[in-house]
Amino acid sequence: MKTTHIGIFLCAGASVTLALPSMAQESEDRASTSLEEIVVTTERRDQRLQDVPLSITAFGSETRDKIGILSIQDMANFTPGLSYNTSTDRPSIRGIARQSNLFSLDSPVANYVDGVYTSTVQDAQRRPIFIERTEILRGPQGALSGRGSIAGAINTISKRPEDMFGVEVRSFVGNYSQYGVEGTITGPLTDWLRARLNLASYNQDDGYFDNVANGDTEGDQPNNRDSVDLMFEADLGENFELFFKSAWVDYEETRRSGVSRAPYVAGVQGSPSAYGPSSSNTVPLASWGYFEPTGVQLGSASENPVITTGDLRNFSSDHRATQELVDDYQNYTSHLTWRGPAFDVKWIGGYQEYTYSQWTDADGTDVIQMTLPTGRVVFPGGVNQYLEDRKWTSNEITMTSTSSGPVQWIAGIFQSKETTYQAPFTLTYAGYDELATPTMSIDALLALFAQPHNPDGIRVVVPANEGNRSVFGEFDGDTTTQAVFGQVDYQYSDEWKFTLGLRYTEDDKEVTEASRIVGNSFGDGLGNFLAGGALGAPMAVDATPVYDASEPLPEGVVADYGIDPVSGKRVRDLEGSWSATTGSIGVDFTPVDDTLIFFRAAVGYRPGGFNAGFINSIPQVDEETVYSYELGYKATLLDQLQLNSSVFYYDFRDNQQPLPTLGRCTDPNDLSSCATLNSFVNLPKSKSLGLEVELNWAVTDNLGVLFNYGYLDASVKDGLASGTNGFSNPDDPAAILPNARPYAQIPGQVDSGYTFFPRYTQDISGNQLANSPKHKFALNLNYTMDFSPGSLILSGSYIWRDEQYSDLFENKLAEVPSYDTIGLRAIWTDAADRYSVIVYGSNLTDEDAADGAGVARQRTGMATAVSPSAQGAAYYRTYNLTPPRTYGLELQYRFGAG
Repeated sequence: MKTTHIGIFLCAGASVTLALPSMAQESEDRASTSLEEIVVTTERRDQRLQDVPLSITAFGSETRDKIGILSIQDMANFTPGLSYNTSTDRPSIRGIARQSNLFSLDSPVANYVDGVYTSTVQDAQRRPIFIERTEILRGPQGALSGRGSIAGAINTISKRPEDMFGVEVRSFVGNYSQYGVEGTITGPLTDWLRARLNLASYNQDDGYFDNVANGDTEGDQPNNRDSVDLMFEADLGENFELFFKSAWVDYEETRRSGVSRAPYVAGVQGSPSAYGPSSSNTVPLASWGYFEPTGVQLGSASENPVITTGDLRNFSSDHRATQELVDDYQNYTSHLTWRGPAFDVKWIGGYQEYTYSQWTDADGTDVIQMTLPTGRVVFPGGVNQYLEDRKWTSNEITMTSTSSGPVQWIAGIFQSKETTYQAPFTLTYAGYDELATPTMSIDALLALFAQPHNPDGIRVVVPANEGNRSVFGEFDGDTTTQAVFGQVDYQYSDEWKFTLGLRYTEDDKEVTEASRIVGNSFGDGLGNFLAGGALGAPMAVDATPVYDASEPLPEGVVADYGIDPVSGKRVRDLEGSWSATTGSIGVDFTPVDDTLIFFRAAVGYRPGGFNAGFINSIPQVDEETVYSYELGYKATLLDQLQLNSSVFYYDFRDNQQPLPTLGRCTDPNDLSSCATLNSFVNLPKSKSLGLEVELNWAVTDNLGVLFNYGYLDASVKDGLASGTNGFSNPDDPAAILPNARPYAQIPGQVDSGYTFFPRYTQDISGNQLANSPKHKFALNLNYTMDFSPGSLILSGSYIWRDEQYSDLFENKLAEVPSYDTIGLRAIWTDAADRYSVIVYGSNLTDEDAADGAGVARQRTGMATAVSPSAQGAAYYRTYNLTPPRTYGLELQYRFGAG
């Protein structure tokens, strides 16, 4: 969509704002509102959404059904300032995003389900039959929400047991062979005990991506799962209340959401190599099988089918991408409340545990047999394996005032402990048996060829007891958090209220990491001798980095045990502790009823952590702090129009970001002696400023309008982290692409094999933060037609999101394009509200809408050392796509309580 469309909506919003003074004249005896009243518990007490001095978007179950908000992506569409990357399960609020799957690095968006913290946002997208509402808080929640809330928080509240018997059953069918059934039953067991049982089973037999190699499909996430919830609510005498929930989930889904537009090229285009141009290739490239005459494939595609068919949802693979959570997910939540004469005391306890595994195709091809240049026949199937085992407990006790005086307060303590085992990015290649029995270290091999090497790396190596694995990383860690917090509200007069909230938090993290690298290629230089068997027999070498006892331990590392003589893994212990006092101060002004103007200044904190699992030379990242300033306006006008808006400014200090840096240097004055590292760093300063507008307008009793718009300018102010010499973009080492900002030339180093230009680091100051579109808006129109037998609601939505970037280099080639989508729903409900029939469609124009992107670089052979050229490299985009056009039919039946 062009900027002119944005201007139209902004002008419309300005017109509504200018009309506010005339619309604010209200009679004392008002009629009942035609707007849905939403009550939230954001500040630990029941409050009308319009009375809370925070930027909040709340979705009740009725609104979700009416609009069709069924996923996190749907919620992001209708929440200004919120973005979501489906493939990585990473939400971003106002430019603050989770940038890693390593669990010693905290997510900046806190997720709470029935008051219990969890690290994943997945529960927020449970379907409306089970969820009372979802509250999305924007801005640091450093006082009351606590852990991980530097960007904001997502609170999901389940429908509770009721004191009247009720049953509801829903089922649906849709394209891509989607079908499901869900039900809930609730009611009293005794006069003091109530219960609710939820059951659900969802299936999608056809994925959104087609494997042309064998006809399979992938990409049904998250639509193949079963779940059970059992809840009890009890009145234990006059003053005590108990809530208990147990939950169970399992799923087996295909993980694919991304697609590459790169051709199948191994080495120089037109002159392929089995071993590839880069020393980071630990095994021969399977795409070589497309170029040699005896290669065997699972299918018949000789080129990336995205290129040959033009369809971004085609791929060719010999391994199915799957993810599983089977019989292992447990979730227990307990609330115990004592109602006192002047205050309540509440304990919230939670325990969660799960085991998750994932498999994806490592080589991106359907080649199952090929012949290397030396004549060796191999079977090069490669699989990425990932294992995650997590347990965490949490306890919180709060005291909340209940008196009617001008002073209201809340105080509490919080504790949580999280234990995580991760085995990330493990590659298995069953076709290369030599990986299980490496012959020597890579330094010993380099010494044989009289090449530069580390003498300490010449050592005896042991078999790889993990089997045929090329790269193995292991993470075993604990995170313990403790906090005390409180907030006081002082109603100075009918118009003015002052708020002060404070929280003191301590975070302690301990990690043991282990890693091993075994390879049989390492690029063109060694591939022939190793995998090719040019030395007489195929062999593999151990490239695990050795421990240099003469060097000081990096910050965060408390012990380095070197290479374990049994497993061959390098093992280290890391420990860190961080603490901070955070909070907020606010002023509320209520000039007339149902109008609130608020100012809020807040401090948010994210503890430091570790880039652990692969023996990184700079493993620790320090804490991050955000200073937030926000001015907001909320009004309900003539019981027909709710208008909420805010402007904000964030000052980031020591912003945590994953960036390639020049690491330890042999000579501090010689950048060519520095190793390039992929690590987390603290950028000195970043900023985020923006405008958000939300409008809910009951134009008539039958016509409703929902609209939201967000403007966001989130960027790096100082892009040169302390102790670094700029950042090296692995996709653009010579810093020649559009938007690149060369900072320092690395003497003696060139972009070898590609452009042959000198290598430069970059200054990323001024670049846009990842997953931060400048503009996004959503519009929904819904019209209700009443008839004697029932009512029909027609609902239509239009979504538009501006372009954004998936990393900080602001590489135009890796830009995530803008997109727009259209959705329609028709809902028939009988006059007794016993049943509903919903016909729905999403992304009706079938857009290839991407929420993430990247770039792949390949050699072209059009540059040499004596004739450097930018044409020595070709670039191809990768995309993470949201679902295509979907449509279906849903039936609902209910009786008794809701």
